[in-house]
Amino acid sequence: AIDGVVALPRSWTDAWLALRPDDPGYTFDFTHNSMLAQKDSWAARNQARLRYDRFWVKLQSYTIADIELLASPVHGMGKLWPSDHFGLLLTLDRVPKEPSDL
Repeated sequence: AIDGVVALPRSWTDAWLALRPDDPGYTFDFTHNSMLAQKDSWAARNQARLRYDRFWVKLQSYTIADIELLASPVHGMGKLWPSDHFGLLLTLDRVPKEPSDL
């Protein structure tokens, strides 16, 4: 299974693609999450690598500063994953107001 392109309404942005256009950002990835390969026959059979989790933003007072894929097993638990998919952490920066706006 391969992820597709999502056509967003005008003025909306996919935060992952804005900052990491060359990184697929798979949040459901049987090649990286061993729990999927072992426990999810559909994911293994279809070699699933998908972006189930996304941030779509329409910003005026903020800018996209960073986005991270949270893709690590539980610390100290070997290959135990907390979920069948990975999370995303989005960091926004507030746009400073112009002195004339005060």
